[in-house]
Amino acid sequence: MHTFAAAGAAFLVCVLWFDLMFDVQVRGHYGEVPANALASISGYYRRVTREAWPMNRLIAVVMLLTILVIILEIIFGRYHWWIECSR
Repeated sequence: MHTFAAAGAAFLVCVLWFDLMFDVQVRGHYGEVPANALASISGYYRRVTREAWPMNRLIAVVMLLTILVIILEIIFGRYHWWIECSR
């Protein structure tokens, strides 16, 4: 399970990277978001949430499985949450 959790966490970091790119586009603009940044952000989310069938479902499944595996590792105590157990 540990390998899957690590791969899933890496995937989630990649998703976070895209979100951070959009944060940078609107940084410093208080109030109204510039039209070109809003078009870029809304176009991206339209593609990945509505037009990316069946990949949009796959992304949701990977995220949920990653969270589930991490919770199971914590519950069963197979690994300490702060270190890797190598045997």
